[in-house]
Amino acid sequence: MEEGIAEHFEKVAQSHWEFRNPEEKCWWAWAAGLIDGEGCISIKRRKTKEGWRCDTLTVTLGMTDKKAIQRLKEITQVGSIRFLPAKPEKGWRAQYIWSCASGKAASVLRLCLPWLITKKEQAFIALAFRELQERTHQGGGGRKGGSLPRSASENAKRQALAEALRLLHNTRGNKKADLNVS
Repeated sequence: MEEGIAEHFEKVAQSHWEFRNPEEKCWWAWAAGLIDGEGCISIKRRKTKEGWRCDTLTVTLGMTDKKAIQRLKEITQVGSIRFLPAKPEKGWRAQYIWSCASGKAASVLRLCLPWLITKKEQAFIALAFRELQERTHQGGGGRKGGSLPRSASENAKRQALAEALRLLHNTRGNKKADLNVS
């Protein structure tokens, strides 16, 4: 990853690191540890009814302990929790999944950034993606307003960031993503 990108997002994130008290800071460090170890940072793709591709930054975390997931939602004050029933035939236990998307996911990543280790590079890519989205977003936004088609250049940049993030997922940190997006 380019040094300039990492430095940029460290500076941006630092403006969000004003915690109300030391206890809040400790809880955010705990949340970051959960996300760093068991969470998933991704860019989900889907087509809208109009046929345009919609890319969404998501942060998810699944655990069998409901209390830990509920506490994560209390700390972040965003997202939703859903329940996945057990599938004994596959050896899966019941899980509780916390997830958040778009700007809320970016806010969570900014607050967790000082404590991320394994997923720090993924967080930088995700934040670059979200910044690009915010900078180039057109139209009303959200579910009601939708957005207008993007330029080929913007699509290429978004695709490069999504591919860099996918590469990091597939290599499990053994390889650095080549991120040349301006």
